Amino acid sequence: MNPPDPDLPRVTVLTAALNARAALARTVDSVAVQDFADREHVVVDGASTDGTADWLKGLDAPVRWISEPDSGIAEALNKGLALARGDYVLVLQAGDTFLDAGSLGRAAGYLDGTDIVAFGVMTGPKGAENRVMHPRFPAMRLLWKPLPHQGILVRRDLFLWIGRFDPAFGICMDFEWLRRAQANGASIRPGAGVLAKMPDDGISSRRDWPSLRKRFAEERRVHRMHCPGPVMAAVYAALWPPYLAYRWLRAALAAS
Repeated sequence: MNPPDPDLPRVTVLTAALNARAALARTVDSVAVQDFADREHVVVDGASTDGTADWLKGLDAPVRWISEPDSGIAEALNKGLALARGDYVLVLQAGDTFLDAGSLGRAAGYLDGTDIVAFGVMTGPKGAENRVMHPRFPAMRLLWKPLPHQGILVRRDLFLWIGRFDPAFGICMDFEWLRRAQANGASIRPGAGVLAKMPDDGISSRRDWPSLRKRFAEERRVHRMHCPGPVMAAVYAALWPPYLAYRWLRAALAAS
């Protein structure tokens, strides 16, 4: 591991987990091998019943962790934020991994004080992630869809400024928070390259219609809460009905 560079910020990697010990192990290993020294890993386990806490107790890797009940992902992440000491925060959930051992070090070079820096994320079936999501115009994308949190590095003091994740959202708490930050004038820009890999087996990746309907309902709430003006309100009103019909048809065909 390289020694800490005093010119680069410290990074907290934050992971929430519930009954996902094997997936969590992949994430912990991925953070542990990073060649960027000025980092910490905070794990918040929701009182799992699969032996996660005992496994965390026996770790050789330097992980700070707690294991206790919570109301969901947002509350778990908020608990982790209370423990974080980095200048920037990155959320990697259980099963998410860095692209390689140099990922965090390369990304740190882009952390120049900008509030939010967005990098590419690879997604696909576990172990075969091969589709890259590039945040070329992150501010524009956020007007419609979330950015994958596995590629987002956020200044920690921004959470003190605009608040933490809203537990009223079970899926889109990161989207709501990013739109809230954007609406409050937070700066955002893309970084170069791919930072992390995300297996498409998480709650936000489900393609059955009940799961999609729940996620889209939360996305529409975000649009209503943080609509930037009447023009975008009209755009949302025009585009949501055909988009929902299209996604319902896709889900129906996939299930047939």
